[in-house]
Formats: sequence, structure tokens, C-alpha cells
Amino acid sequence: MVWTRFDARFTCFSPNTKHKVFLVNAPIEKAKLIFYNRTGHSPNKGCRCCGDNFRARIYPSLNAAAGCPTPEEIETRHDDEAQVEKFCENRSVMVIWSDEFEPEDLEGRLPK
Repeated sequence: MVWTRFDARFTCFSPNTKHKVFLVNAPIEKAKLIFYNRTGHSPNKGCRCCGDNFRARIYPSLNAAAGCPTPEEIETRHDDEAQVEKFCENRSVMVIWSDEFEPEDLEGRLPK
């Protein structure tokens, strides 16, 4: 399943979030709703001069979303897993796996 990565951006109205990177194991539209329900911040909000408060991008794997090399780019799979784990253990990163979705994560709509 795809991963959606949200990066907090510094804008005029940057929300104060504990995490700077959010990785959600879902397609982008579903991930935006989960992100909103978990954080209370709309990924679609921003200001006219700076743009959106969060940048959302989709990736084919957690490895790619975390910005780590692919298994083909490094010598062993063990090193690859260690890099992803190290990235995800960072306190400024929130990882939301698909098996951790709560019913309330998928309720409601994004504010316009």
C-alpha cells in the first residue's frame, strides 16, 4: 500500500505541531482525512504568500517516504530496515500504519 508523507512547512500561519513529518499508510485523500482527525490541522490550509502549511506527497513504500535508499542502493536489507527504523523513531516523526486506523480517523470531512 502507498504512503503519504506530510511535511510541516514554515509559513506565516504555521501550526504548532509536535511532529514535523507525518507518514500515513494510505492514499493521499484518505491520508489527508486521517491526518486532519489525528492532528486537528487541515493539510489544505495555508496563507496566500507562503502556500500550504503542510506539503503532501505519495510514495510507494515506507522506505521511500522516509527518504531512505532503496534495497538496491545499499548492500544489505538489514541496513535499509535500520535506516527506516532510525528515521521513524525520531521524535519529530509520526508514523500511522493502516492497521492502527481508528474508526474516528475516517469520519467527517476536511474543512474547506
